[in-house]
Amino acid sequence: MVKLIETSSVRQTNVDLWIAIQLPDNSFLFMNNEGGIHKPFKQSISSINTEHEVLNVTIPPITLGEYTFDAVYTEEGKYIQEGRNPFLEDVISHHKSNLLIQKTRAVN
Repeated sequence: MVKLIETSSVRQTNVDLWIAIQLPDNSFLFMNNEGGIHKPFKQSISSINTEHEVLNVTIPPITLGEYTFDAVYTEEGKYIQEGRNPFLEDVISHHKSNLLIQKTRAVN
């Protein structure tokens, strides 16, 4: 299980939470992707919600290599309207948190 815990509660506006896993081939697997459209994992999160369970799965046999877990809060509704990838775009001004990056390696 992976939990995301916000340690600084200075934000006063609602945000969207984006979660993705960058695969060894550098493609992104979004935790909420409907019909090929990237969407936030959670939308319109109030400032009182600071803990989120983001992953609770049993991992099947997978491709060996490095996997990167990414998470970021963004301006509410920003990427839904524009259909953009918050992990690739030069949109740091729309980020409402630091970018969380955690790498893990699948090996034999």
